Amino acid sequence: HPTSDAWSQPGHPFIASMRRCWSLFFGAMNQAAKTRRSSFRFKNFKEAPNLLRILVDEGYVQFYQKKGPYVEVRLRKDRDGVLVREVQQVSKSSMPKYIKAKDVKWDTRLNIIAADGKMVTSSECKMNNIGGEHLAIIR
Repeated sequence: HPTSDAWSQPGHPFIASMRRCWSLFFGAMNQAAKTRRSSFRFKNFKEAPNLLRILVDEGYVQFYQKKGPYVEVRLRKDRDGVLVREVQQVSKSSMPKYIKAKDVKWDTRLNIIAADGKMVTSSECKMNNIGGEHLAIIR
């Protein structure tokens, strides 16, 4: 189980493995957004429930369910189509990007940040004055 020390070590094998999983997840979500599909699936990984919790709480995901080794995600829609328009992956497997608490901005986009062993939104980072690895921006 990761500790906050593991999250702060860029070369830690757990982090490298998680970056690959995040990359595949955000790639699948971005592909669904660009093609205006309301669902996508990805291979389940340990931190997926935490990431999906944020997306459900923020109103981007309607529901998700595990089907074998995969998770199927249904994106929330309005009359114009799916709410997610673009997923910009900030931190990549080969090049992690970190953000300090003072640099986290309040805006209308959803920023997902790995901090203190969990994934949080930019507003949670601001409220708790923490920084971390900037994973993605969802518009």
